[in-house]
Amino acid sequence: DLVRSRGLGDVYKRQELYWDDIEAVEMTHADNLALLEQQQNALEAVHLREEKLLYEQYANMGLIDSGTFKVAQQNLYDRQKREKAAIQQQIDDEEARYEEEKNDLYAAILDDIDCYIDENYTR
Repeated sequence: DLVRSRGLGDVYKRQELYWDDIEAVEMTHADNLALLEQQQNALEAVHLREEKLLYEQYANMGLIDSGTFKVAQQNLYDRQKREKAAIQQQIDDEEARYEEEKNDLYAAILDDIDCYIDENYTR
């Protein structure tokens, strides 16, 4: 059986497709990061409002110096810290996904070139 060797032109054509894929991955990554940044900013605004409301609530009751206020404040800070960490984890996951997807595409390009070299220049 004759196996047709891939020509260099075929390799170049496939590389153009790979670059389109890489561009799409980069655009998706940028969109995902922008969305996560918006979520971070919105969460920060909510946290500031919560802190203000908590302070006002305890100030109106004259309990700012009380242990109850300090416990409520610490509970609020702990929850906010967990929420911030959750968004940061999403950002880290997105970065890892992007790197993996991009590396897979680069590996496919290199494999294609290696196959061309093997088929045409090694004996």
